[in-house]
Amino acid sequence: MKTVKPRILDLRTAKFPSDGPAVTVGEGETLVVIAVPSPKSSSIYRFRLESRSKIFVRSLVFPWASADFQIFLEGDSSEADIRSVAISDALSPTSYASKTVSSASGTRAVSNVAAFALSGAELSVSTSAEIGPGVASAYAEAVQSNVLFGSAAKVRGIPELKIASDDVKARHACSVERFSEDRLFYLRSRGLSAPEAVASLVSAKISETFSGLPDGLLSFSENLCQSAISNIVSQTVTA
Repeated sequence: MKTVKPRILDLRTAKFPSDGPAVTVGEGETLVVIAVPSPKSSSIYRFRLESRSKIFVRSLVFPWASADFQIFLEGDSSEADIRSVAISDALSPTSYASKTVSSASGTRAVSNVAAFALSGAELSVSTSAEIGPGVASAYAEAVQSNVLFGSAAKVRGIPELKIASDDVKARHACSVERFSEDRLFYLRSRGLSAPEAVASLVSAKISETFSGLPDGLLSFSENLCQSAISNIVSQTVTA
């Protein structure tokens, strides 16, 4: 059987028609989406999946940006894999939302976001998974991992499931942890520099979030990882 290469939609350099109809991923097609929304913008990304199609979304949402991913799994055995990192600082509120809607059987929808609220920041994170009536043998998850820096950061995390069928599996989760000054001090007392201490705390979580791209496309994940880590380190290290 001939292997069909994934189609790449690199939205770091191309504008997405957020005010238009959903982009269709055709039958049997695989689409890889790399998205870094522009600051001071509100970006809505809509996709609809036909039978046996797949979409991989990897996004990095910097401070003062807003991203909303909406994936509609309309064809049997279609799959959606959405993995994002969102960052907010004290001066630049950030919001992130993802929604998968499964209306066909045998579908699989995974939405995973790691959100970092830097000192004094406010961050809004929403992940939603829906499975409609009459759908069989489907799976959906909406998972978010929220990380707070300092004592004044705030996050509003909302994971949500809307399930209208019985023959399905679904899960949702929301975790919140704080990267305190004590944890950073401990790492520095073990010989790490301030940038190294911050990077060591966030790199594993970011790398895990951006994992899972098809072979040959890992450079996209690596570039997003490095950009996210550099942004967090530059805003949290003062000495």
